[in-house]
Amino acid sequence: MDMCGNASAYTASSLVKQFHDFPHKSRDFKTVSSDFDPLDVTYLEGAAFTGAVCILAGSVLFFMILLYLCCCACRKHRVDYMNYKSEPGCHWGWAILFVAVCTCGLGLAYFGNEYVKQGVEAAAKAINDGNQTVAAGQVQVSSIIIDLDSSEQTLLNLEGAWIGKGLPTEVQQSLVDQTIEARRQVGNAEYEAINIRTTINNVFDAGKYAEDLKKYDKWRWEGTLGALCAIVALLCLIVLGVCLGSSCTLKLTAFLMLFGLLVAWAAAGGFLFVAVAGSDFCISPNSFVDRELEDMSQTYSETVKYFIYCQDCPNPFESDYRTTMESLNTVSNQLFELKTVAERYPNLDLSDVLADIAQLKGSLTDVQTRLQSLWHNQINCTSLNAAYKDLIASACGKTIDGAVYTFGAGCVIGFGAFFLIMAVQQHWTRILTDDAWFEGEGTTLLDSRNGSGKRRRRR
Repeated sequence: MDMCGNASAYTASSLVKQFHDFPHKSRDFKTVSSDFDPLDVTYLEGAAFTGAVCILAGSVLFFMILLYLCCCACRKHRVDYMNYKSEPGCHWGWAILFVAVCTCGLGLAYFGNEYVKQGVEAAAKAINDGNQTVAAGQVQVSSIIIDLDSSEQTLLNLEGAWIGKGLPTEVQQSLVDQTIEARRQVGNAEYEAINIRTTINNVFDAGKYAEDLKKYDKWRWEGTLGALCAIVALLCLIVLGVCLGSSCTLKLTAFLMLFGLLVAWAAAGGFLFVAVAGSDFCISPNSFVDRELEDMSQTYSETVKYFIYCQDCPNPFESDYRTTMESLNTVSNQLFELKTVAERYPNLDLSDVLADIAQLKGSLTDVQTRLQSLWHNQINCTSLNAAYKDLIASACGKTIDGAVYTFGAGCVIGFGAFFLIMAVQQHWTRILTDDAWFEGEGTTLLDSRNGSGKRRRRR
């Protein structure tokens, strides 16, 4: 009877609940289930819907600003040079304002990027902690199996050691039979220990997942940081162009800022997808695990559930552990009886037999001690359950929060870049108009022909 799944200390945050409630639509705009299932294409389409809408909005803004720049470039600019006044406009102020807006977005993006990195690193550490616990258990149980195999071989040799020692026939046969039974019990204990190792080996091998997770997140972190640095450089060039009144610098940076706008909205859509899909998982992580275990073997399912729900599930290793301990206790009693019988014949040369029995007794006592340590530490749910909870807390805490912050930052930078490009275009137009006015059409010149020093305005 399945007694698992009745308790969980994890509670989804309000942020997770909000993003879990985002609409999930397929390509034909039908509502799909928000139950997390990364192998279901329909679910992935639904989770990516809001991210796709975000990217689409960014694309619309990109083409709008591109069309605006094309119209400005094609339009013939006319100036009333008779009434023109070369006075600084407010466009530079708007440009600086939107530079400040984009800078705030960059700060939020950097904060979110670091938050995601910290969450992923904490999740990878939790996976590694669980994997190290399992690896220690594998080493422990393997050494136990080796010692049991060695003890079984010693008992096999002991069977023949009783013969030719001058013992009464009935006593000799009784000792041989007891030795055979002791060897059988050691074989049973070894078999159960192998079962424990097999269960551990079949279920847990998470080390590679932690390494892959850190590797992919390193690429993501470096890529996001590189994009942020590129946008910072563009903003610095815009400020420099405004300060120097360089129309060429402003034109170049405005053109490059178009790509910054696209990158910002693409990043916003990507992180929104991560936030929505992550929230779908984090709303009830155990439910997803339970669904995945439905098609798995009973042993696999019971073992995973035991470490997830801990005290709410029976220990799948308990039967093998208790059988092993019972067999070892039986062997210990039999070795004591063999020693007791052998000591009744002090006149016979049984020193080698007694030495083997003492060595076996010490070895099996050590095996029992290590088996108890294995039971209370490596195959007890406490350590792995703590690692699982740390994994969920990391994945559903800082990782989701960071994704949400970065999504918001992408939107801020995207809108800021849109209006910044328009402000920069207006400012470089003003600069070009001033240049044209000062270079001839509106310049006040000294009349060199009459040397009167009077100024006249050229038309």
